[in-house]
Amino acid sequence: MKIFKICHIGCGGISIRGHGPALKKYAGEYAGTVLAGCCDLDINKAEDFKRAYGFKASYTEWKVMLEEIKPDAVSLVVPVKFTADMAVEIVSMGYNLLTEKPPGMTVEECTGIIKAVKQSGVRAAAAFNRRYMPIVKQFMQKLTGSTAEHVRYDFFRNGRKDSDFSTTAIHGIDTVKMMTGSLYSDIKITYQPLDDTPVGNIFVSGKTKSGTTVSVNFHPNSGLTAERAMIITGCNTYFLKMPIWDCFDYPGSILHYQNGGLVDEIKGVN
Repeated sequence: MKIFKICHIGCGGISIRGHGPALKKYAGEYAGTVLAGCCDLDINKAEDFKRAYGFKASYTEWKVMLEEIKPDAVSLVVPVKFTADMAVEIVSMGYNLLTEKPPGMTVEECTGIIKAVKQSGVRAAAAFNRRYMPIVKQFMQKLTGSTAEHVRYDFFRNGRKDSDFSTTAIHGIDTVKMMTGSLYSDIKITYQPLDDTPVGNIFVSGKTKSGTTVSVNFHPNSGLTAERAMIITGCNTYFLKMPIWDCFDYPGSILHYQNGGLVDEIKGVN
């Protein structure tokens, strides 16, 4: 049996909520997968993560971990200010890599990773989890063969007062790109300053290269945690409510209207 070794770097809250459980599930479903090592600057966090998700060893030095284990793939979940530099080092060492989103905060950081990947010949990807939600995959299946005329995506959060909301907003930007199947073309960004938060509301409007018009609206301090999409194609309109954590819309739903009537309603699974 071929052994596939995975190492994970960063054992904080995001890893605990998402990556650890996902890696444990993956290892249970795919024979030969070994969760070989996890690493955090805090050895207690690394030890707790190891025990919780079935890793074989814990480390505080990620380079030592990779040198000793020589994994087939590395999962990297660290603060975004460290992600790009570490990503370049890891792929340059010859390891396949999965990073959290965003992989970098600037064009230069992201293109630096791409350049290192091409030079080393490994694979690398950023984790945009909206693409893999079951109800989103169902939504995309319903859109198969149609071209969207317009996509609206409303992104609500409660009590977020980050001075830079982009590391969360990137989820909405990526999801709309996926739904249109096209890169963005002409885009305008409008900011609405608010008294109670340094980031305010952000409105992205424009179109994609395929001609779809888009409207992506971010409300970081709206009193609601939710993400909702609307797509118009021909005489069809679709509404999608995303199952974000245990938010008000959980477990999500899809509504399909055509020629003035409701055609289909799909509810997410708990």
